[in-house]
Order: sequence, then C-alpha cells, then structure tokens
Amino acid sequence: MTAALREDFWESFRQDEVRAFIVRMCAGYQATLPRLPELYVRITCPTLVLWAEHDQHFPPAHAERLYALIPGSRLRLIAQAEHWMPWYLADVVAKQIRHRLKKNRAASRD
Repeated sequence: MTAALREDFWESFRQDEVRAFIVRMCAGYQATLPRLPELYVRITCPTLVLWAEHDQHFPPAHAERLYALIPGSRLRLIAQAEHWMPWYLADVVAKQIRHRLKKNRAASRD
C-alpha cells in the first residue's frame, strides 16, 4: 500500500463518525456470517474467488473455505497483496477479473 493511501485511510478512519459507522457495518456483517455458507452452495454462476495472499483481516483460509463451498468456482490469490488490494492493485485485480471473464466466455461457446 502506498504512503498516500495509508494517509488517506488514516484521515478517514481517525474520525469518530467513520469509526462508528464501520463498527455498525461490521456488527451487521458479523450477524449474517452464520447464514452465509448455506447461500454460497446455491451459487450457480461462474465465480472467481479473488483474494489477497497476505490479508490479515480475512486470511486466505477464508478464501479456501469459500472456494470449497461454491460449486465450480475458481480461486486466485494475488501474490504479496494485502486487505486493501482493490485500492492499490486495481490494475492487477482488474486483469484477473478480465482474464476470468474471457475464459468464461470461451467456455460458454463450447
């Protein structure tokens, strides 16, 4: 993550109202966790589980469990990436998504 991005996050997250919002958001997310696995197994569309290799908030073990639950999904760990990879590795993330979309299109033509 770049220094500029870290500074931007710090400026946002140091605000009381931002932290309060995130606490509420995380509590809501936490409350839904027990119900999610039963939904994952019902996913039938092509799914790319794209994950940061060094995510300390949601470690790759979470990605592996998600991948195992979604039939026919694909798992791709982004090397050296951390939790906020879409912000500072946007090109890498977009490339992975485009690559998977291209493969899905080719497979649907067969």
